[in-house]
Amino acid sequence: MASGIGSNYNQAVARSVEKWAVQSNSRWKWEKMGELRDGRLSRDAIDAVPWRGKLCMVNVKGDAAKNGVGFVGGDAGGMVAGWRGPAAAMDEETIYVVNETTGTLRRYDAVLDSWELVVGRSG
Repeated sequence: MASGIGSNYNQAVARSVEKWAVQSNSRWKWEKMGELRDGRLSRDAIDAVPWRGKLCMVNVKGDAAKNGVGFVGGDAGGMVAGWRGPAAAMDEETIYVVNETTGTLRRYDAVLDSWELVVGRSG
């Protein structure tokens, strides 16, 4: 969980990252994971998905200009540009995104740095 929304905005809190650690012995707790390198995305509620050991998120949905963080290898321009709506990850290996305008479902291909159509019409 990355925090930082509301009237009591605090940059240190906004950059903090924690995860809910579910232990088998019923001693569940929040564990500090470090902090985001900057606060670009921390003033708004954001969809984020785990992918290959990173937390991936963009600051806006749709066709607007975007900023993205957490991407492996630095340049994942195709991932950021093609992120058009709500996203989900399968076993942290595959990211799916729904374009609510066109009704399409796409899957991210890291090798090609692009989104491939899974359900719906291309175009």
